[in-house]
Amino acid sequence: MIKVEVKDFQRTLKALGSVVSSKSALPVLRSVVLGYNAERSVFYMIASDSENWLQVDCVNGEGENQRAWAVMGDNDKKDPFSEVCLRFDKLSAAIDALPSALAISMWFETKGGQTQLRVDYNTGEFVLPCNQDGLPEDFPVVPQVVTPETANPGQNTEPVCAFNVPAEWLLPRMQSARAALVTGAQAELRPVMGCECLDVDHEGLNVVGTDGHQLFRDRYQVGMGVGFLQMFKKNENGEMLRSAKILLHKKAVNTAIKTFLPKGDISFVADTRLVRMAAQGMIITSVTLDAKYPNYQSVIPENPHQLVVAASQLQTVLQRIRLFTDDASELIRLQHSQGYLVISGEDTANACRAEERVEILNSDDTTLPNDFAIGVKQSTLREMTSCVDTDNIILKFSAPEKPITIYEESKDSQLLILVMPMLINPQNK
Repeated sequence: MIKVEVKDFQRTLKALGSVVSSKSALPVLRSVVLGYNAERSVFYMIASDSENWLQVDCVNGEGENQRAWAVMGDNDKKDPFSEVCLRFDKLSAAIDALPSALAISMWFETKGGQTQLRVDYNTGEFVLPCNQDGLPEDFPVVPQVVTPETANPGQNTEPVCAFNVPAEWLLPRMQSARAALVTGAQAELRPVMGCECLDVDHEGLNVVGTDGHQLFRDRYQVGMGVGFLQMFKKNENGEMLRSAKILLHKKAVNTAIKTFLPKGDISFVADTRLVRMAAQGMIITSVTLDAKYPNYQSVIPENPHQLVVAASQLQTVLQRIRLFTDDASELIRLQHSQGYLVISGEDTANACRAEERVEILNSDDTTLPNDFAIGVKQSTLREMTSCVDTDNIILKFSAPEKPITIYEESKDSQLLILVMPMLINPQNK
C-alpha cells in the first residue's frame, strides 16, 4: 500500500504533463513510469518524449527538511516495489478531479495476468491498468550526461561544462527569452532560432533568445575568481575552453519554467549531446542542438531617441490593452504625445478598442518627435519585458520601420531587448 497526498500528486502530474506527448506515435510515450528507489526509500516518476526526460522524486523540501509525500506501508517494504507504466491522461484526469486536501491509498494488484493500480479514497475508488502501452523496459531510459569521471576514450560524446544558476534569476529570463524564438514551421526550417542559448563563461551566463531579427539577452554576472564555471572541454591544442554555448530546445525551456520553483540553485551539467538541469528533487535531461549559434551582438542598433517609463505601469497597461487587441495580428501602437506614451489596440472584428497613457519620466529631455508612432506585437513586448527588475525601463527608438531597443534603468544591468516593428495602417497614424 502507498499513501499519497493528492495536492503534491497533482503538482507532480502537472509538471510531467509538460513532457508527455499525447499525440506520440509510440504508445509508451503517452505513459509515465512510477518507480521506487529502495536504497533511498523514495518514490519517483518519469515522463519522456524520447528527447526530453523529467524525473521527479516524490518529496518536498530539501536536506533535513525533506518530506516524502508518497510513503510505502511498512509491510510492503519487505517486497521491493518495481517500476510500472501508467497511462498519463487517465491518471492525471482522475487525480486532478480529487479534492487537493485529500490523502489517498494506492495498491498494485494482479488479476488475470494484468497488473492494476487501485486508488482508494474516502468516498470511493478507481482502477487503472498498468503497463498497457508497454512494459517499463520499453520506456526510453533516461540517458546519463557524460562527465570527466564517466567519459570513455573513443566515444563520440565529450563532457562540456557544469555550473549553478539561481532559479529566481534564471526562470523569468528563460520565460522572457522564449518570446523571441521562432515557432511552428519556421522552427523546423531554422531549428537554431527555435532554441534558447545559454552562453556561459568563467564570469557568468548570458541567456539569449533570437529569431535573427528580435533579440532578448540578459546576463548573470559573478566576476572573476568565483569558480562559477567548471569547464571540461578542450580545443584541438588540448587547452581548456573559456566558454560554451548550450542550445536548449523550446520544450526543454517550457519544462524548466513549469517544473522548477524560483528558489535555490538550478545545477547544469552538459556534454556535447545532452544537458541535465536539476533542482528541488527534479531532474530534466534534454537533447541539445548541435549547431553554430549566430552572433547575436551584431544585430544591436544605435537608437538615438529614448523614453523612460515606469516598468510596472507599462506591464499593467500592456496586460489590459491585450484584451482589446486582434488575436491574429496582436498589433498595438505606441505613440509619443505631449509627455505621454500612448498605447492603443484595436480588434475591428469584434468592434472594440482601448487606449491608455503612460507618463514619460524624461519628457523634458527626450528628442523623440511628438506624434512619433510605431507598431509592435503586444505579446512579444509584454513577455520580453516581464522580467525587468528595475523601477524604470528605457525604450529607444530610431524610426517607425526600425527596431526598438529596451534596457533597464541601471548602470549594472546587462539586459537588452530588441523588438521588431509592425506596419501601422496609414489611417491609424
